Amino acid sequence: MNASSGNMMAAKLKEEGRHFVALSFASGPETARSLHDQVALAIGQIRSIVKGDARFDDGYIFVGFSLGGLIARAVVEEMNDHKVRRLVSLAAVGNGAFFGPQPEDQRALPTFMSYIAPQIFAGTGFDATKYEPADYNGKYQYDHEMFSRTHPEHQKKFSQFNVSRSPVTSDVLTYNTFLSKFNNLTRASTDEEKQDQQRRRLNYLKLEEAHYLGSPEDGTIAPWQTAVLGHYSALDSVEDISTKFESLTVVDVKDTVEYQQDTYGLKSLDARGGLFLYVVPNVPHLKWPFDGEVYDKHVYPILG
Repeated sequence: MNASSGNMMAAKLKEEGRHFVALSFASGPETARSLHDQVALAIGQIRSIVKGDARFDDGYIFVGFSLGGLIARAVVEEMNDHKVRRLVSLAAVGNGAFFGPQPEDQRALPTFMSYIAPQIFAGTGFDATKYEPADYNGKYQYDHEMFSRTHPEHQKKFSQFNVSRSPVTSDVLTYNTFLSKFNNLTRASTDEEKQDQQRRRLNYLKLEEAHYLGSPEDGTIAPWQTAVLGHYSALDSVEDISTKFESLTVVDVKDTVEYQQDTYGLKSLDARGGLFLYVVPNVPHLKWPFDGEVYDKHVYPILG
């Protein structure tokens, strides 16, 4: 996706005389680069946009779609001087991605393998073209996780490996440097690390509201519940991805470690009435930014 994804929203808001700026820090193939880099680029562009513009002095709404939704949350946590009042996350891989056994995932996976995988795996050394539908029930997922384990350097290069959330909890903590950081899951062993985690949490809690929207009929992200901050249940070992694949179920956000332990502020935001989760039926992935009816019914009311 690129900055043009916001064209429809921009046109509708400008009709009302409201100011809208689409970020363009990473478009097209650039979205495949490390999310660590993209977060830094986004922060730099936001600062350049709001600097000296009085329209942003009292704060602003930050909307992120798909991968951009996860980036937007990370920006909020990392940017000490942000003035985001309302975070709106549309069909985002908000709590990582994993193609599990639920029917929605299995329907989405062939499309992912045919159209998205060739782009996001380009240059990584992972050959997604060798997998057939018979491999989608654990073999592909196991191979992907093993590849991630043996190529930790890809965390600094490719967004796909930043987004991938293994159901093996220890793998998330050990091999995913992005999700473990911005979900504040890493065990802090120094005062500096503890202060950094607290800083990110406090930055998230500067939000007045956070809105997360997703649809069971998304057809692209998996599990679709990641859009509302759910993720797959835990397995004990990477071998279990193959042997116990069908046992996986989706954990609701309220039952996740992130919420229960309030690692980055979700539970606190919810307690003060600022966390909003929307499960909207029959909205395919690309309808969120491009369908006027979806915007009018589900997005515009949040923008106020």
